Amino acid sequence: MSEKKTVGRNVAIILGIIVIILFAGLAGVVINYTSIISEKDNTIASLNSQIASLQETINMFNTSYTWLKQHSFTYYIVNDAINISNIGIFQESWFWNEWTINGTVTNISNKPIQTLYVYLILRNPDGTADFDPYEYERIEDLYIGETATFEFSIYDYDETKTVEILLVY
Repeated sequence: MSEKKTVGRNVAIILGIIVIILFAGLAGVVINYTSIISEKDNTIASLNSQIASLQETINMFNTSYTWLKQHSFTYYIVNDAINISNIGIFQESWFWNEWTINGTVTNISNKPIQTLYVYLILRNPDGTADFDPYEYERIEDLYIGETATFEFSIYDYDETKTVEILLVY
């Protein structure tokens, strides 16, 4: 009978050691997965922040796209040696109602252009125009294939106006 107690005691000790090892292993696994889950939570939070930022950018571009769809730009070029592109209208100040209209011009002819005048015409809905012949951007020595920028600052722009750009060289 003492042999049964010894065998039963040895089995109980071995089972106790196995249970302790299993609990230690389980604790290690829980700690490891807790750190992995915490890391994944941080990654998810970072990605959600990036998604929110990108959504703001998309909303801004959608607003700009909608705004640009509602506004028309008309270009008048005296000759076909100039390509006009990247036209944009940006509100610089809500308080002062200051706007910037800018863009780029590229010489696509086979000879340099000595002087290029860029005029801005704001056409009112009734057909009248806000045009000052003394307000212009002057671009000098536009060589073959060269691109230059122009920029106009205007105040009290009304979004019902049509923007017209006249290039003279």
